[in-house]
Amino acid sequence: MRHGQTPGNAAMLIDTAVPGPGLTALGQQQAQAIANALAAKGPYAGIFDSQLIRTQQTAAPLANLLGMAPQVLPGLNEIHAGIFEDLPQISPAGLLYLVGPIAWTLGFPIVPMLAPGSTDVNGIVFNRAFTGAVQTIYDASLANPVVAADGNITSVAYSSAFTIGVGTMMNVDNPHPLLLLTHPVPNTGAVVVQGNPEGGWTLVSWDGIPVGPASLPTALFVDVRELITAPQYAAYDIWESLFTGDPAAVINAVRDGADEVGAAVVQFPHAVADDVIDATGHPYLSGLPIGLPSLIP
Repeated sequence: MRHGQTPGNAAMLIDTAVPGPGLTALGQQQAQAIANALAAKGPYAGIFDSQLIRTQQTAAPLANLLGMAPQVLPGLNEIHAGIFEDLPQISPAGLLYLVGPIAWTLGFPIVPMLAPGSTDVNGIVFNRAFTGAVQTIYDASLANPVVAADGNITSVAYSSAFTIGVGTMMNVDNPHPLLLLTHPVPNTGAVVVQGNPEGGWTLVSWDGIPVGPASLPTALFVDVRELITAPQYAAYDIWESLFTGDPAAVINAVRDGADEVGAAVVQFPHAVADDVIDATGHPYLSGLPIGLPSLIP
């Protein structure tokens, strides 16, 4: 769930720093309205927000209605803009802010964030923080398996537009990266995913728009994404290990990286074959959501 309107949103400024500003009067109204709508669909296994004041203020009305205490997760913070902070979104800085994250969604997480000073130096750093937050949400949901009105174990997480969009597209099995540009998540808009960390995540809806199963081209893109990201993660980990000064850390990074790349290479032809068979033999079954719980990032 994206937060309500902030002064930066209203002025169309890049606004990512922690803790950041609070909500505008309109943003507060949006937060209460979405809380009322969500409360009617509960109960929920958990409520989560980021270190940004805007997400905490947006989460507060729902938490108050349900008598719950939101858990703060730094991995839900907005992708950091570095020196581009407070600059106009429609500007060269705004364009450079987009380039790295868009590349990450296309299977190139090693691409650096083209915003000097950003704490999200590349997509690997960002995605590990994001998926760590999702893992925490999943674990907490299973620890409190409250079933919502739709029959699913559901948690609500409040975050920011780019983190929601990029994190979702980097990890679901039916991504639509163009939605980031053609239909950005609006204030208090929801992105719904379903699945689990082991079996994978499926995008169910984007700002209320149902998203169907992966087509064969999309499924094959995901297969390629899994193949080409493995060596990027391995290379980054090896690079990082060189700065530890510990030979054992370097050896472990090389060994682990080789294992991950080898596993990806072995898995790739099987994944492609499975997707082709599913698409040609069972076109209506390809890419169906996997299991519970549902998450609303």
